[in-house]
Amino acid sequence: MSSLKEFIYNSQPEYEYRVKMTAEPIEELMDRFEAHLVKYDVKKVAKPVKLMLQSHNVDFPDSRGVEIWYVDVTLGLPAQPRALAMELGEAMGISENQIKIRGANEGIELEQRADLSSDNKEYKVKMGTEYSADEGPKKEPLFGDEYNSMFMRELAKAQKDRVFKYEFSAKVPDAKHEPLESTKSTSPISGAEQEKYR
Repeated sequence: MSSLKEFIYNSQPEYEYRVKMTAEPIEELMDRFEAHLVKYDVKKVAKPVKLMLQSHNVDFPDSRGVEIWYVDVTLGLPAQPRALAMELGEAMGISENQIKIRGANEGIELEQRADLSSDNKEYKVKMGTEYSADEGPKKEPLFGDEYNSMFMRELAKAQKDRVFKYEFSAKVPDAKHEPLESTKSTSPISGAEQEKYR
């Protein structure tokens, strides 16, 4: 049975980050990098990996056609990626535009990893191959006399289906109109005679 200290030590969370930079991670830079991460209780620092050259990169939109390196880091203490990027940039002597840090489980990071893993799969040529049943050209005509007559038949059918029938909730009996009767009265204000109809 493990002791309480071992249990607490083993249950401490670890925080994974991916540090991307456009500066080549030479040995001197990596020494400064690891020395700065000591305050975040660094657990593991992976070897730097070079990504393939890209003309436009999501992480570095201002830099075109630069080599990008990434280092996976595991820390014992949480860090805010933007603040950590600024601190590491200052410690390594590189511009903050040359370094980007994302959590390992951020959506955009997972998407980029999926893209990298899909690049390793074998690519199937699609041009010049036969269409599958659901994506080929349609068998019915799309223009001409046959299409026009088929279209007119569909319109006639739709018009038959659109006959409006009005139904009323109750029948109203025919009202008999009585002739209007006129009466004469005097106005209380002016005293003139007025004709009223009822």
